[in-house]
Amino acid sequence: MNTSSKPKLSDSFAVEQFDKEILLYDEAGSRAFYLNDTANAVLQLCKEDLSVAEIIECLQQNYPDQKDSIAEDVVGVLEILVKNKVIELTDE
Repeated sequence: MNTSSKPKLSDSFAVEQFDKEILLYDEAGSRAFYLNDTANAVLQLCKEDLSVAEIIECLQQNYPDQKDSIAEDVVGVLEILVKNKVIELTDE
């Protein structure tokens, strides 16, 4: 994955929190995904016009005790989101 790419969230998806669960759903109602805390953090940072590298850096700064696994986790989440057409990666 090109870490200079910027994830762009599709307009057709929304995030809702119900009690302690976070759901990402297609507003057409055809698909829904449960997000864990990591996936939700990545998704929220996708809204900030950050590159993949900047998302990784931001999370590493906020979670220094997990620094070694964050890059792999972020890339994994982004790959799933791209595969499900929740985001697209742009080379701006």
